[in-house]
Parts: sequence; structure tokens; C-alpha cells
Amino acid sequence: MRRWVLLGFALLLGLLSITSITYAWGKSLYWKRLDVDITVLPNSDIRIVETWDVVFEGGPFRYGYRFIPMDKLVSITDVAVEGPEGPYTFDEKDSEAPHTFSTEIDEGDFIIWWYFPPIYDEEVVFRLAYTVKGGLRFYEDGDQLWWKAVFPYRDYPVLASTVTVHLPEGAKAEKVAVYGIEASWEVSPDGRTVVFQAREEISPHEEMEVRVQFPHGVVEGKPAYWQRKHDFQRTYQEKWRPFVNLGLGALGLFLAVGGILGTVAWWHSKGRDVPVGEVASYLPEPPSDLPPGLMGTLLDEKADLRDILATLIDLARKGAIEIEEERKRGILGIGVKRDYLFRLIDASKATYPFEKTLLREIFEGEEEKELSSLRNKFYAAIPELQDEFYKEAVKAGLFPENPKEVREFCQAAGILILVAAGVLFLGGVCLIESVAGAAVCPPLGLAVIGIALIAVAPVMPRKTKKGSEEAARWRAFRRYLKNIEKYTDLKEAKDIFERYLPYAIAFGLERSWVNKFARVGAPAPRWYRPVLVEGGSHRPPVATSTGKGAVHAAPMPSGGISVPSLVSASQGIFTSLESISDGLFSM
Repeated sequence: MRRWVLLGFALLLGLLSITSITYAWGKSLYWKRLDVDITVLPNSDIRIVETWDVVFEGGPFRYGYRFIPMDKLVSITDVAVEGPEGPYTFDEKDSEAPHTFSTEIDEGDFIIWWYFPPIYDEEVVFRLAYTVKGGLRFYEDGDQLWWKAVFPYRDYPVLASTVTVHLPEGAKAEKVAVYGIEASWEVSPDGRTVVFQAREEISPHEEMEVRVQFPHGVVEGKPAYWQRKHDFQRTYQEKWRPFVNLGLGALGLFLAVGGILGTVAWWHSKGRDVPVGEVASYLPEPPSDLPPGLMGTLLDEKADLRDILATLIDLARKGAIEIEEERKRGILGIGVKRDYLFRLIDASKATYPFEKTLLREIFEGEEEKELSSLRNKFYAAIPELQDEFYKEAVKAGLFPENPKEVREFCQAAGILILVAAGVLFLGGVCLIESVAGAAVCPPLGLAVIGIALIAVAPVMPRKTKKGSEEAARWRAFRRYLKNIEKYTDLKEAKDIFERYLPYAIAFGLERSWVNKFARVGAPAPRWYRPVLVEGGSHRPPVATSTGKGAVHAAPMPSGGISVPSLVSASQGIFTSLESISDGLFSM
């Protein structure tokens, strides 16, 4: 029972709310007439009297207001408001008491507020009067009165309107016009009075603006600041804006095209390598003693992770380290976990700064290090290694400047230009209406320059003549490694697999290099110890150091273990290379 009572009470509240909303929505009004009397005074002031015949529907209505934009006048004075009861009193404190009015200026609008006792369903006449100063326009060919007698800031219609303009003594209407709606006008015989009559109802937000021109010099005064500004803008829009648009558009196009051509020219003079041509179709041996990592930096002008890996394998080839593959059972004996043990054999084999840094960061003062222990910390050493590659390349005379710094400078310049272009573009958008539609063209042209600089940054590092010649010879050696089976019998050249493997890694050929030699049964590298079982569950022979850095295989027991061939080890070798790359550098 209680539930039904609550439900009935809620329904009653809902009905009362709907009734209140319907009543509020039914509150409306319209102007039965809105007549305006305009008098131009000898001192160029304009006295305006508005008569509002308003029909209120519903209610209550307690106040009225009139917004007057001040963008085309100087000030408004001598405000008076009158209602059915008589003149209203000016209330400086704006207490909103009935039969009072107040004024304020808010965001460029002059506002008149007036207050009256509650009105319901009644026709009431109000009269507003005020003086406009600096609202007349002065020109040599005739002074002009422009006034929006029926203002557009309305949500309700005006059924009829008459606007009467009175000119001072000695003035005569020469040109008459009305804007916004259809209206007729009539000029008195002496030319001093013009009566405008709206021909139709004036809908909400429609306006009726009247214009009367009379001879210059009849009234005192001179153009106000707003008129001078308005006339300048009109002259600019009509005469100069097309030329400004053309100039800004041409400037934007010049910046875009000139920027691209200039960037290409800059690269041609400052970034293009010294042309040396092809030194040979191929070279069967490394053309110099340049280490693989440094050679890779020379060719692509970047010290990347491949160059670091090539350096690591080259250190193993020279006897500085060895790599042992480890396999461990997973949790609860499920699965196999692969890891790699790096063993330091002879650190003196590292002669270049980047080689010494690489060993230091891997081993951290220890003799052995598992790959898994380097996770989440070796990456911090990569920037230092890259910087040492670049410094060594400059020291070797391969580049006149640090390639990384050249790229970063070019990229930074491009980014700064893009930021400047973005700021100017936003400013150009703001100026489209007032200045020119093409105001955004120069910033867009500037943005093209920034994008061009960022795009060309990767190829801006320039090799010296020595560096270009060296790179040409190394490219010839790369062609040899890539197509080695065309130039060499792999079965007779198994010994070069280990020697050239670091270069193959730096060239990006390690996959095909390992596979090609695996097919001809080349021996596994001495420094790599994969987990292999042949005829039993034994490890391959343990490599030992002679104390001078050379690595040799220890004697093996008879009847079981032999040095693994590359056929059996190729999968382990290649997997180890990928794992080293993934483990050290991709994390």
C-alpha cells in the first residue's frame, strides 16, 4: 500500500512539473509597433526616441533591456525611460526596483535596463530616449546617418515599424536607403524629414537599418576614430586586399618551391659524398684493416645495433671472448630455456675505444656473464658506444664532422622552423578575415622548408674523399660476400667463414652467410660452443687459453665427440646471433 502511495505522489510531482514548464514555455511577447524618431542635431549629435508598443503573453514580466553596440559611435548620454505610469528614475546602484532604470557598458555594448511591476497578458507602451555622440559619418561628398532602428537582437517579432529622420536646418536629404528588410520611404518637400515604413512584419533577428545622406558642412564635427578605421578597412578590402592575397600566395609558393630546391642544393654542396665511382666489381678480401663495426658506420653513416653486434663477434673472432650456449630446463622441468654465457679470454685484444667499452659494459669486471643478466641495463651503454663509433670515424678521417651531430642539427633546424610555421599559421588564421585569405600561405611554405630539412637530415652527413673511396671499396667487398658462391668454391674456402662473419653481420648478410657455409660442412667458429650431442649426451670440447690469447680445443676423448660441423651447428649459430641481438639490443 505504501508503495502505491509513493508512486502516486511521484506522478503528482511530475504533473506539476510539466504544468510549470508548459506555463513557462507559454510566456512570450511581440512588438505591436516599434517606432523610432531620429533627430540630427547641429552639433552632429543624434537624439533618438524609441516607442515600444509591446504585447505581453503570459507572465510575469518584470524588466526590459536594450542592447546598443558601440562599435560605430563614441558614447551614449542623456538616457531617459518612460512607462505607462510616467518617467522612470535612474538608479545608479541598479537595485532592480520597479519604475527605475540603469545603464552599463558590457563588452562593447551599451545596455539600458528598466524595471516595472509584474505584468501578465497586457499591452504596454514604453518610451526610450538617448543621445548618440560620434555616430554621424563625415565625407566630402555628403555626411551620412546610419542607424539600425529596428535592432536584430530580438527573439520576438515586430509587427509594424515607422522610422522618422529629422535633419537640421539647412540640410536636405540627398540619398536615402534602407537595409535588412523591404521598406518604403517618403521625403518631405523641404527635404529635412524622411519617413521609413516597414512593408512587412520584421521577424526575430531581422533588422531595419536606415541611411540618409545630406550635404557636408551643415553640421559641426569631424570623423570619429571608428569611422577613420572603418574607412581604411573598406578601402583596403576593395583596393588592396586582392594584391596582398596575390603577394602572400606568391610568397608562400616561393618559400615552398625555393625551400625544396634550396634544401636539395644544400645537400648537394654540403651533404653529398664526394663521387668516386665504382672501384671494382668485387673485392675478395677486406680492402683495409677497418673493424667491421666502424665499416658499418661508414657505409650507412649510422652507428646502429648491427655494428655493435658485429664488433662483439669480431672480438670473439680475435680471441677476446668466447660464447657458450646454455640450455636449462624450465619450471617443473617443462620446456627448455636457452641462454648464452660470455667468457672473457683476453681483454687486450680490444684496441679501439668502442671495443673496450663494449667489453666493460658486458662483463662489468667479471670473467663470465650470462646474456640474461644483461637484461634491462645494457641498453644504457648504447649511446656511449654509438658516440665512440662516430668519434673514431671522424678520427680516422672518414667524416669531417660527427654524422650524428650533423643529422641532429638538421632535424633541430627543421623542427624549429615547423614550430615557427605553426605559430605564424595560427596568426595567419586570425588575419584571414581582416587582412587576406592568403595569410596562411607563407607559414605553409615555411612548413614545407621545415619538413624538407627533417626529410633530408638522414642523408646530410658527408664523407670525406678518403671516406668515399673507402666506402666504395667496402661496397665492392660486400658484393663479393653476398655472391661468394659465384667467385669462390665454398668447399675450398671454409676457413674464411669465421674470418668474414663479423663483416657479413655488419653488411646484414649473416643469415645467407651462415646458411651457405652450413651446406658445405664448414666447421663451427672456435669461439662458439653450441649445445650439441652426437652419439651421446656430451658437450663439445672445451676451449682453453694458452695465456697469449690464442684459443685451442682441448683433446677430446676417443670414440665419441668431435668438433661440430657448421651443418650441425648452423641452427645454433644463427639462433645465437638472433638471441644476442634480441637479448642485448632489442630490450
